[in-house]
Amino acid sequence: MDPGSLARGSLAAALFAALSSGCSSPLEKIEIDESGVPGGGARVFLPVEGAERLEALRAGDREGAAGKYVGLAFELGWSGDDAEQLLGPGDDLRLEDVTFTGPGTVLHDYGLGTASLTVVQGTIARGGGLIGLELGANATVFDLESELAGARDQLRAESIGPLVGLRLGWVSPWRVALRGRFAYTAELPLDTTTDDAETRTYEVGLQLPLGRWAALDGGWRWKDYDSRRDGSDVELDLDGLFLSLGFGPY
Repeated sequence: MDPGSLARGSLAAALFAALSSGCSSPLEKIEIDESGVPGGGARVFLPVEGAERLEALRAGDREGAAGKYVGLAFELGWSGDDAEQLLGPGDDLRLEDVTFTGPGTVLHDYGLGTASLTVVQGTIARGGGLIGLELGANATVFDLESELAGARDQLRAESIGPLVGLRLGWVSPWRVALRGRFAYTAELPLDTTTDDAETRTYEVGLQLPLGRWAALDGGWRWKDYDSRRDGSDVELDLDGLFLSLGFGPY
């Protein structure tokens, strides 16, 4: 073979290798879309302004409670369960150290926890209605352990960022309250593999007073969590019943 043919063959092989590496299939997302996921939480509300209005509302005096209020809210929330994700032939999913390759069903064991500290400013209407805006910070921890065909891996993603939210409610003459809440966060990573994350939380439920300074909240929670990572990105869409224990006049 003459040197020219050899050179052309080497160049063609190099081009084929480059094209092959550039056309490798992207990683699949870690996708968990589950309904009926149990959740819980706890909250503390410390009034800064309008404490007497909140106490009057809690006591059933809806007319005397009308006015503005300001307070600090600290909230903890968690959701978690088991889930399955189907990988097709040639699909790749990577957590930290292991790449799972399909076909097969990946078994996920996951947990999502949040902690937020916000300032809430709101208004109480004469009929017992409430509306409040909140602004503060939120931290999120996502834990995942996955298994496919005997191979296992796990990841822990931590992030923190600003939170904005809206709270709505109505306190009945019997002191049982209807509550609603929406919160959104855009977060930066606290670990080395997450690029960014965001969460959206929707809650609708009832609040049952337990004495003067405690209450039990229960209802339905929708939780979305998305993060971009060095490995597979994460998309969580969860909803289910939640129970939360609260302390404070709100």
